[in-house]
Amino acid sequence: MEIFKNLFGYSTTQSNDINSNDKEDHEQQVTNSMSQSAHNNNKSDKKTSANNTSLFMNKNIHIAILAICEILFFISCTRNSNVTTITQFPKVEELNHEIIPTPNVLYTPTGLLLLDSAVIVQDLKSDTIFQVFKFPSFAYAGGFVKRGGGPDEEIFVDPFMQRLANNQFMFKNLTGVKILKYDPLIDTISTVKDIKFDTSLTDMYHVFMLNNHIIGVRADVATNKEFVSYDPQTQKTDDFGDDYPIVSRNIKIADEDKIQLFAKANTVKPDGTAFASVYDKFPILRIYSNTGELKKDIRLDNNQRFPYALIKQSPTLDEVNEMMQNYRMIKSTNHFIYALYIGQKTKSLSPGLNDFSNIIHVWDWDGNPIMELKLDRKIFTFDVSPNDEFLICSSLGEINALYKYELPL
Repeated sequence: MEIFKNLFGYSTTQSNDINSNDKEDHEQQVTNSMSQSAHNNNKSDKKTSANNTSLFMNKNIHIAILAICEILFFISCTRNSNVTTITQFPKVEELNHEIIPTPNVLYTPTGLLLLDSAVIVQDLKSDTIFQVFKFPSFAYAGGFVKRGGGPDEEIFVDPFMQRLANNQFMFKNLTGVKILKYDPLIDTISTVKDIKFDTSLTDMYHVFMLNNHIIGVRADVATNKEFVSYDPQTQKTDDFGDDYPIVSRNIKIADEDKIQLFAKANTVKPDGTAFASVYDKFPILRIYSNTGELKKDIRLDNNQRFPYALIKQSPTLDEVNEMMQNYRMIKSTNHFIYALYIGQKTKSLSPGLNDFSNIIHVWDWDGNPIMELKLDRKIFTFDVSPNDEFLICSSLGEINALYKYELPL
């Protein structure tokens, strides 16, 4: 699915580095202009030289204006009263992992969820989709839900699962969403609810439950609001949430481009009073009430360029390579929001399926930046304990193991 192809990047350097390509072009133009000027002194009149100089100056003024627009596109959008821009987190905490060995069942762990009595891990290469470990002992409880098209089997499961109360969790499959429950007394998983979508909604992604409704993002068509809300009882669908973020006042964004441009991950506050979203292509955190009212819009000023490659028919290789990858995953407790932050350009990342990052940004639910967590290992996915005491993480670089990080919160 195209929506999951995250071709973008990010730069942590200041504006001189952001415009390194423009700077190289500028230096080359200066060199060419000086050579051409010397040649013209011998073979052309002063009028020709003046015209070349004027053309050169106009071109560089145009380049300078574009560069300033690219760097400041975030700042130009912060006039909204809900928008706050931050440049850094108040503190950085470096964390060391404790390794938790597992049986030979984790090969490519792509999803992780911490329930009341178990850790649920999705693995791409296991015969069963969910590998379950008892909590807090981490003893292996077994593998559940076989791959396939038969009864009680699944062909596809979205790795973005939602933790519910009483050892229950929800995930999206090809036909809708399912709610499963883990029973720690007999080590089994059973189906609590199987909600089928209308065929027009099966392309929704990153879905979550809120107020007995299913909220998600349409992957096939841009909606008036960022989300759609589906009521399983009435089977009615409505737009939900706020308008798409304003990321430039100078660039016209077509509706069909908004789907990829504003790809996001979501998390629900466990008490059900709010939810939050982070974005792949932009360093944005948005916090909503449970009625869909936008409460906070926080921008991290990382001097990234606008990802033109996502709105052009034929982007250049340079435009693709310069795209930034920002937030890839988000989790939360009743106190804090945790988001896995990549912070690199596409050209700096290895191709294929790899661990994302070792940086996690932490905010409170009022949108205040709390800290940046710097892990000693890159991870692919994670979850956080309800009391903010520790993280459980998985890595594609180390099979048959989980990582545990004690939190300083």
